Amino acid sequence: LNLIDLLARVRAQQAAGLFVEMLATEKNSVRIALIHALGEIGTDRALPAVRRFADDGEWLVRVNVALALGKIGAPEAYPVLAALAADPHPWVRFNAVEALRKLRGISARELFLERTADADEKVRATAVAGLGMCAEAGEIEVLILSLIHISEPTRPY
Repeated sequence: LNLIDLLARVRAQQAAGLFVEMLATEKNSVRIALIHALGEIGTDRALPAVRRFADDGEWLVRVNVALALGKIGAPEAYPVLAALAADPHPWVRFNAVEALRKLRGISARELFLERTADADEKVRATAVAGLGMCAEAGEIEVLILSLIHISEPTRPY
């Protein structure tokens, strides 16, 4: 795992192909490290491989899929991130909404509006921040109302 992390930190594009092949592993810890590394490297070529794990049974894998797709920033990641934004686990939803804010050339305004009503405070706050990036004059009231709801107590996980 240390070598994977090291190659990701130096953004070794040459390692991306090998990392994609290694995703076939059954070990979740290695798979998570590889997905994270592909996000750090930031190559669009990794999108199909990373997307495959968006419906993984382990929520931590799905979190890392969202993180990686956000770091890659390719607009093609939108459908996967939109689906992850509705995931049952709040950390997956939070990271998916955060990742949507980073996509190049994509406006996720409708999704941000929807997520301002999320049950989780962090998801709502991130959706409001995303909405603030693309809000039109008429949506300022929604932002203000959403901020009021953000101050409600957070449920423990």
